Amino acid sequence: MRARAASLFVGWVLLVLWESPVHAWVCTVTVSGPSEAVVGETITLTATATVPGGSFDWSLTHGLSPLGASGTFTYTGSSPETVTISVNYLNPKGPPCSASHTIAIIAPTLTIVQPQATWMFITETETRVANLTASATISPDRIHTQFASGISWELPADPTSGPSTTLTGQGETWTPQIDVPPHGKDGRPGPLSYTFMAKVTIFGNTWDATPVTVTERSPDPVRQQYVDHAIKVPAREDFVGDRIPLKPELPAGEAATQTAYADWVRQTRQRDTAYRLANNRSSTYRTPQYNESLKKDRGSKDHSLHQYGWAVDWSPILDEGGGPGKRDDCVEIARRAKLYGGATYSYCAPKLTHVHGQWRDYIRVSDFHFPNILEQ
Repeated sequence: MRARAASLFVGWVLLVLWESPVHAWVCTVTVSGPSEAVVGETITLTATATVPGGSFDWSLTHGLSPLGASGTFTYTGSSPETVTISVNYLNPKGPPCSASHTIAIIAPTLTIVQPQATWMFITETETRVANLTASATISPDRIHTQFASGISWELPADPTSGPSTTLTGQGETWTPQIDVPPHGKDGRPGPLSYTFMAKVTIFGNTWDATPVTVTERSPDPVRQQYVDHAIKVPAREDFVGDRIPLKPELPAGEAATQTAYADWVRQTRQRDTAYRLANNRSSTYRTPQYNESLKKDRGSKDHSLHQYGWAVDWSPILDEGGGPGKRDDCVEIARRAKLYGGATYSYCAPKLTHVHGQWRDYIRVSDFHFPNILEQ
């Protein structure tokens, strides 16, 4: 429009009146929508302009389906990246305007949170383990909420530790019932070990978690022997390394037995004995598997207190001279272990091979109760 001027004399003052042209409308565009999306996820973007009546022209971005002021965007690539989407607005009352929106495309993460590689465990029975509960999380959290129920689990078959066939499960948590091969004549070939694997399909893409392997760690391979032999299982705190040390009552009782035996030798043989019980411990702690191997030659019992640090054997037994000989000494050491040393049970072996003394009865031995999982 052309500006028109008009002159007007008012007194001696000249006024010039101008009629200004209509100014063009300046516009701005705003794009709203998520700034983050997971690979394969569909999101909606919406553009708004400050000047009505125009049209939107979205950039040619792979995966973008524009429809007027809105557009749906699905990232169809396989790897994370950053995508920038632009939109131009054709302003009907002036110059066009534009805006852009940046979206961070991320890969979801599936993480096995339990079991953990640092877990310690033994089985409930020789042939079954059901105390290893697995669980996993998906990040970001909003994806976890939507897809956690679809997590798939797998525990591969293993002829050494079990299971006999591959086990599978579904869901955020899973507790497999694992069948375990029974121990052999010589025990187990090594610690029991299990590998948990998980995967989940999210927006058509499958994501795998890093597998987690849990393996029996010291002292649990030894404690597993107690389970395998169906006897009371000591607590981990009872062990130093892979052994249970002698209970404090034993050295004290042994010393009292030594004194009583020396007195007997002095009274019956009129001389001092050079025999020292503490120097002739032939058997202290035994693992259940080793105890089993002694049944034939030494007559060891299933519930032997050697397996709990409550028993000791002394041998060889010397013949201190006089009386009926070696049997006399064997019987007297056993007798004095109970009378003076506080042993709950003691005896001289039938073939005079050793004297056995114990300071606790099996019925009084503490038993560890399941569930038997310890996080480290």
